[in-house]
Amino acid sequence: MMVESGGRVESVVAFAAVRKVLVAVAMLLSGVVGTSSCTSTSTPAAPLPTLAAPPLTAPPGPIPAWATVLSPQDQMMIAYRDTLRPLDPCGYLDDAVIHLIGTPNYFGADREFSRCSVSFKSPDIGPGSTIMASMVPGITGQRQGDESVITTDTYDDNKAKPDHCFADAPVGDRWYISFTVDSGDPCAAARDIATAALTRRLDPPLRATSKYAHMNSPLAALDPCAVLGTIGQGHHPALAEDGNDLPWQCRFQLDGNDDSTYQDIQYEFSRDRTQMDIEFVRERDSTAKETTIGGLRAVQSKGEWGPDSRCRISVSTALQPPSDAVFTPAHLGSIFDDHLKSEIITIDAFNGCAAARATAEGLIGLYQQLPH
Repeated sequence: MMVESGGRVESVVAFAAVRKVLVAVAMLLSGVVGTSSCTSTSTPAAPLPTLAAPPLTAPPGPIPAWATVLSPQDQMMIAYRDTLRPLDPCGYLDDAVIHLIGTPNYFGADREFSRCSVSFKSPDIGPGSTIMASMVPGITGQRQGDESVITTDTYDDNKAKPDHCFADAPVGDRWYISFTVDSGDPCAAARDIATAALTRRLDPPLRATSKYAHMNSPLAALDPCAVLGTIGQGHHPALAEDGNDLPWQCRFQLDGNDDSTYQDIQYEFSRDRTQMDIEFVRERDSTAKETTIGGLRAVQSKGEWGPDSRCRISVSTALQPPSDAVFTPAHLGSIFDDHLKSEIITIDAFNGCAAARATAEGLIGLYQQLPH
């Protein structure tokens, strides 16, 4: 079951994120990826060409002109992020393997731009059966020096047949695809899906040619950090030390040595109401107000944590709220779908609403220059 509260979704996914942190720590401490008390296994896939995993000591591609406001190290991170932005996480889910499990009633974007989700409509599968694919920074199978290693585990330790299973496939040199399966024999399905994903290492799927829902999005092509080329003039912006490996979020200090200038920009494809319906937002912040930025709907509110000066501005790229009229029976019982969702840009600024609005206006200006 998924519950929406304060614009955030709490679900089994949150537990999975915690589980991954614990598993990663355990692996580092032991120096081994192998069988564990959580039924973690390492399953070698068919041999594939080895990809080098060089450290990020040189730009992997061109550095955009706007990035000259950043340090050389941050410029390399921007160039690296640019190599990930064209990728389609849905494309790592093999159609043939998915249809062996069941017939999807939704297959596409889901909340974070780095994630793809599938729900099934086959009667023998049931509405609770889902698969998620998420791009995750870091390395997985390469810890054993084998880039074709798939790791699987489950937190259903006390069940002979688990309800959930996770599999990590090292499809990149500094990132991997993590699959979460809640369907049938989840660990077998997770391994099959991850094994198929490895075949895309040298032929990565692209958003520009994606057939999946809401993947080929103009917003997905825009680096949120690009706004630093505008708002960073006269400042010394620096990327935050963590959280910038994926290209649809940007965390930074506008003045590198001043934590009070911290800002966080994030893209989501989520329920429009949770962030854009003023009455809903006022349930957690009575001072929230509606506004517009670049002609788009926006809501300004207090941040949920951090200093008293923190300000949040959410902007929807949809001119009007999604209509309930598009609701169809296919949505009934579906955990993942695109019903009543829109693309939302959220800016959290520690340094107040004027700073948050300047960032929002600069970013929306860049978005409106994109081909639509």
